[in-house]
Amino acid sequence: MILDTQRAWAESFRLRLGHQQPDRNGQLRPARLTDAMRITSAGREIVEAFAVQYGGEVVPWGDQWQAYLPITELPIMLLPGQALSQWWEHWGSSVISRRCDGVTEQVTGRPCVCPSDVAARMASKDACRPTTRLHIVCPEVAVMGVGMMVSHGLIAAQTLPSAVEMAEVALSRGIRLPAVLRVIEHVGADRRYVVPRIDLVGTSLMSLMSLEGPPPQALPVPTVAGSTEVELGPVPPPGPAPSDDQSLALYAAKRELRTMIDSHDSGIRTAIGDGWRWGSLKPDSLNPPKPDELGDIRDYVAETARAVYLRRQKHANAALGSAGITSDDARHEAIREATNGGTESSARLTQAQCNAVVTYTEELTASEREPA
Repeated sequence: MILDTQRAWAESFRLRLGHQQPDRNGQLRPARLTDAMRITSAGREIVEAFAVQYGGEVVPWGDQWQAYLPITELPIMLLPGQALSQWWEHWGSSVISRRCDGVTEQVTGRPCVCPSDVAARMASKDACRPTTRLHIVCPEVAVMGVGMMVSHGLIAAQTLPSAVEMAEVALSRGIRLPAVLRVIEHVGADRRYVVPRIDLVGTSLMSLMSLEGPPPQALPVPTVAGSTEVELGPVPPPGPAPSDDQSLALYAAKRELRTMIDSHDSGIRTAIGDGWRWGSLKPDSLNPPKPDELGDIRDYVAETARAVYLRRQKHANAALGSAGITSDDARHEAIREATNGGTESSARLTQAQCNAVVTYTEELTASEREPA
């Protein structure tokens, strides 16, 4: 087993909520789908499996295959720890040029160049767009593979993570929640648009909190032309169920760790992930950490964050020193000015703030060298 790389599913199919259709001038333009879902794949048999289950005609689509499924609701299951990824992204000529978390641009490591106001960012054609990638399994379809749906809408970026997190919490407690992916049409001030929504069904919140939900069930194998229906029994639980107190304590500890990690910027979160070698200790792992492992995780997160903050502090102070700014008061004033009042201390700089301090000192040094 390779310990220093992340496992991932290959994409078998793509679920699309839009298509292209010609306008009055014959030019192809993006258009929403309100009464169907579109499945595309490089494998014709994969698209055919969806068409057998839900209807639709399989036709060529470039070098791939596609089918318009006459449905607006699709039963799905979510992959724990791999179901969702989100970035602000800017693409040009089919090549990504920027990818950021709203603070730090990941391709170059520089601060985000998009407007800080989300409304202004969404209105700008040159700014990054919210990009939400949802990985799904379709239990009713005879395809043992994972598909992906990509949304560039702000509503989807804001609402899908909550449903995914709830499904992962349920799975950590031994309950596999059925989910339904729906296409909801919204009517805005000047246009109509579709939004994907995940609804979790099959158990109540009270059942989830009391560990009295339905037992995990095996995925049914659907009947497909030329195949034989197979009955699968219930999947046994991975081990003895913890007591209610133990489960609640473990969940609270995991939430504390998640909050602890999320309190740091993306650079530190990346350092935590890059340096992690204990796959079973990850708070969002398929195998939840044991109670006696949580202390090691806390220490690891704290030590990693402390090392990154110290490295940034040394970098910023070295830049300030090279510009002749050495006293505490002068350093505080320079940092406050460089970060637009964000902070005056170099102890807990974000990567964007550290870059701003370095840029500030470089500009200051350059201006002093210019002839009067």
